[in-house]
Amino acid sequence: ATAWAVDPNRQITQYAHTAWRIQDGVLNGVPNAIAQTTDGYLWIGTQAGLMRFDGVRFVPWKPTSGEELSSSNITALLGASDGSLWIGTDSGLSHLVDGDLIQYPDRPGGVTEIIQRANGEIWFSHYQRIETAWGICKVVGAQTQCYYGENNGIPLVEDGPGSLWAGYGATLTRWQLGSPSTYAQHGLRLMGAVGVHRLALARDGSIWVGMQNGRRGAGLERPSSSLRVTRHNLSVGFRLE
Repeated sequence: ATAWAVDPNRQITQYAHTAWRIQDGVLNGVPNAIAQTTDGYLWIGTQAGLMRFDGVRFVPWKPTSGEELSSSNITALLGASDGSLWIGTDSGLSHLVDGDLIQYPDRPGGVTEIIQRANGEIWFSHYQRIETAWGICKVVGAQTQCYYGENNGIPLVEDGPGSLWAGYGATLTRWQLGSPSTYAQHGLRLMGAVGVHRLALARDGSIWVGMQNGRRGAGLERPSSSLRVTRHNLSVGFRLE
């Protein structure tokens, strides 16, 4: 049998909805990240800790093994295919498996985004405070392996062919077989833009790039397979360096 997720004859405003607000005492802090694990639970990472939602109640998560998160400021979450939960904070990476919390080696800095690649690998974006540098890191057993550079950044996504894309400022970096290629958005630089703000994977495996700008001219673009850019009524583009 089939069913409509939303009745196409109704407006969104005609549906009832529930809002859970901090001022009502439901959440313990400003929510930064949300993820769902395979058991159906929703996990919400806030500035004051991790919460679990079962569809009715929000319950603050507390470790059962005595381990504590490296920080209560949750910045990234990922519900992995094996049912576990990856947790990024402003000071490190943790892995919640069957109620047990596994801490990864301390790297001064914060985790900003976590993804699971098609091959099962866990990668995350990391900000290194000591050298003020962005990096992308891979979980290897009980360790992490990081690659730092001025063009590695916050948004992180894998495309259809298996390349990793990361964005930082006015640049995009594509990692393919360990060889990075950098694309510079000179239009954004000239306009004093904030830069690449978000990356998203389309159903056809292509990457869409959302760009944030303090002035007009930013928006949405899609790099094509020929390493050029498909333009969508925008005044900015990419150039291969």
